Amino acid sequence: MIGAFRHEEGESHMSPKKWLRALYIYINSRLYYKLIIAVMILVTLPIVIVTTWATYYSTKNMVDEIFTTNTSGVQQASSIITEKFDAIDRVMHSLVMDGHFITQFKELSHEDSYRRHGATLTIESTLYSLHYTNRERIRSITLFADEAPQIISIGDQERSLLTWPSIEPTPHYQFMNHYRDQTFSFMRSINQFETRQSIGSIIIDVEWDIIQENMDMLKTEEESAVFLMGEEGELLHQPYHEQSIDRHLFQDVQEAIKKSEEHRSYLTLDDSYVFFDEINNGNMYIVKVFPKSIVFASSMQIVRIGLFVALIA
Repeated sequence: MIGAFRHEEGESHMSPKKWLRALYIYINSRLYYKLIIAVMILVTLPIVIVTTWATYYSTKNMVDEIFTTNTSGVQQASSIITEKFDAIDRVMHSLVMDGHFITQFKELSHEDSYRRHGATLTIESTLYSLHYTNRERIRSITLFADEAPQIISIGDQERSLLTWPSIEPTPHYQFMNHYRDQTFSFMRSINQFETRQSIGSIIIDVEWDIIQENMDMLKTEEESAVFLMGEEGELLHQPYHEQSIDRHLFQDVQEAIKKSEEHRSYLTLDDSYVFFDEINNGNMYIVKVFPKSIVFASSMQIVRIGLFVALIA
């Protein structure tokens, strides 16, 4: 048989199929090789089974931990950011719901210059007090009187009558983002108590830094992305400028959020897990994108260890 094997092996025109058949016949005829193959199977099969089992349950537990940790983390960050936004809104409410302030505000359009000047000083003093009390959160407070017309501003932000935005009377504050200087604004209309007609408006400018620690709390992996997104899918704030984000991701997340079930705070995309929660009654969302590649890399580490053990065995 050995001679036959060597004879076939020596043929230059021998096909791979015939060569493998000859090798099988040769090994099958030797008990020694049978024992080696049997031992290899007995040694490696349990390792393969254990490695497969460990990879499956490790991946499952990791995914469960990812969902639990990030779902609660996003909800906590959303709650804290919402509270910070509400605190700024309460500053505006303290003005627009103050009868004495509204009276002084209407005095800005009085025909008597002394009364106009006195009202201006009173309003500036009120704004300065509010700005100083909330200086860690508020960059500037600016008022616009429709009839005067006049702008009164306290803080770093400068505005002009030409660039003053149109602010409609609404139950909630309006939001405006400023990409260039990394700030955003809360805006409200100032209305008369008797007629509810608008007599002016107020803008409070805030730096995005007030929520930086809440964003950092979610950015626990270098590969993950954390950002604020508007209800129309536009990017509002992404403080990690060294990390580029595919613009199509915003639209994908926005469409997925619209289709998702109520009270659901996570989504599964093709290559990532997305965790989100609404801020400001759904006008914006805080979003964390967790790449599935992190889970895959962890699973491959277990597979490599299993292969290493199998080779040693």
